[in-house]
Parts: sequence; C-alpha cells; structure tokens
Amino acid sequence: MSVYDKRHGIEWLTQPVIAPTASIPAGSDWDGERSYGWDEMMPTIIACPYPGPGNATGAALPDHGEIWTAPWQVDATRNTITVRAKGRAVPYSFQRSATLETPDVLVLQYTVENTGDAPLVYLWAAHPLFACEPGSEVLLPPAVDAVVSVLPLEWGPQWGPPDTVNPWPAKNGGSGMLHLNRVGDIQNRSGRKFYVLPDEPVAWAALWRPAVQGWLQMRWDPADSPYLGIWIDEGASYPASGVVALEPSNGYYDNLALAAARNRAATLAPGAKQSWQVTVRTGGKTELPSSIVLALQFRSHHRQRRPNWRKIIPGGTRRLARHAASQKLETHPY
Repeated sequence: MSVYDKRHGIEWLTQPVIAPTASIPAGSDWDGERSYGWDEMMPTIIACPYPGPGNATGAALPDHGEIWTAPWQVDATRNTITVRAKGRAVPYSFQRSATLETPDVLVLQYTVENTGDAPLVYLWAAHPLFACEPGSEVLLPPAVDAVVSVLPLEWGPQWGPPDTVNPWPAKNGGSGMLHLNRVGDIQNRSGRKFYVLPDEPVAWAALWRPAVQGWLQMRWDPADSPYLGIWIDEGASYPASGVVALEPSNGYYDNLALAAARNRAATLAPGAKQSWQVTVRTGGKTELPSSIVLALQFRSHHRQRRPNWRKIIPGGTRRLARHAASQKLETHPY
C-alpha cells in the first residue's frame, strides 16, 4: 500500500526493500522483511491465547494478529478500494474501505462482524508504517502531557519497565533531554512504544517531517477507538529509514488476553457488526491545520524551558500523579 502526496511529492508509507511474496503462511511472525505499508492488527497485537468464550477459547492468536497474513478479497471502483478477510482461529469477518474523498483526504471505513455463535472478544489497531527521516516528530494534542511505556526494559531502560509513565514530549535523561516524540538515526537500532494514558483518549495524532516540509494527520472518533499506541523505530526492524506507526485502537494494550483481563477490549455479540472510521490528511508547510500549528507551538514552548503544566494544561501535573498512583508506579521527574 502507498499513501503518496502527489501535490508535494511525498511518499508517506514505507515500501518493501525486497520483492514481497505472494502470500505469507498463517501464524508467521511479523519481522523486518515485512515491515512496510499499512497492516491491520486484529484480534490482537502480541501473540496470546484467545481469552473469549466459545469453542475458540484458548486458541493461539499469532503475532500482530491474523489479518495481515490472511487472503483478501479486493473490490475497486474509481475512488474506493474495499478489502475483506476472515478470521481463522476465531470466527469473524473484517472489512476496510479506502476512499479518496479529496486530493488530500483519505477516509478508511472499517467493519467487523461476529460470524460465530459466542461473543467475540477482540482488539483492533491500525498499523501504518510511516517513513520518517531523523528529526521527524510525532505531534499530539497539547493536553497530552504523559504517555505509558509498554515494552520490556531491554528495548530501552530510559523509558522504564512496562506501565511506566513518562512525561511527553520530553524528559530529563540525566545528561540531557530525551525527546520521546522525535525520530533518531537508524544506526541506533532501537525502538520504543508508548500509549497515551488510557483514561484520556485523543481524537488525532500527526507527523511532521521537516526534511520534506510535510505533515500527515490521522483522525478518529475516540468513542470508537479510545486508545492510541505510538511505535517509533530507529532501525530496529526496517533498514531503509526511521519508522513511526500511529496506532488508534479499541483495546489497551497490545496483548488481547491482558486487555480483556483489564476490561479494555471490545466485545461483539453473535451476528452483530461494529463500524468505525479513520481519516488521513496530508499537506505541506504552507497549509498547516490549526491543530498541528498549536501542537508545534506547544513543542517549541517545551523545548525553551521546563513547561509550567498548571498554566499550559490545568491539572496537568495532577493527572500525571493520579495515573501513577492508580498503577502504583513512580512518576519520572524532569
């Protein structure tokens, strides 16, 4: 899949570095050779046993879910491409329609249907792998002042163990500021993943690529997708460039069994359908939307000095402390 901004000559999605295979065996691990384009992760992200009721209880769910290796039925019209796939370990059908609404707006419409006889417990997350040069930045609404690290310590002790709260967009690393939102060089051979605090949903996330003077913004309804994961890859899996994945989701986080145990997974009755939408918009520096302008100004304010969260975001420091206390975690100081 390609998301190419013809007006500004910018390809946003990573492209294969080797010729893609015609098909990938079900249950395959997602690895660097396959880390390009836009996947859909369903019904889990991390491999785990299926936690829902019915005959599929305990079924093995593969890495990055089932959909990315499934055969797709494709229908295309002038402005819309619709793809459909079916679950293997768990009975459901999944559909995504991509419509070019205007030259700069792509609308993705999703529908999942429970085709089984038992309630479907699932987690969906978008998995667009956006190509980013060093210095590219993830932008979030200015109200976001903290994120949760979800990777094991070996991915980066500076972010803490899973469930550690980190200030956003930067924190004091001892020898200098660590910019959580900024893409570094692929020679770092590292990656990190964060989630916006689960009880503070957002409706958009964006990327700013100063090297090409381009931006991309994803929008969704937080009532449908209340969680947002952010994966930043600096040569850990994709060898050609830095990568950012903005992952709106209806489950928190990554592991369906864990999300279900925390009551943060979606459930769908037998025969029922659920639909939701994600909108992608691209542009150049001369046409920045006001939300991105505000986020860039907030970022600049943060870099100039330690921000006063009480002035910028009422209750900002209190929210950070409340989440840490509820998770029995240590709040990272500046």
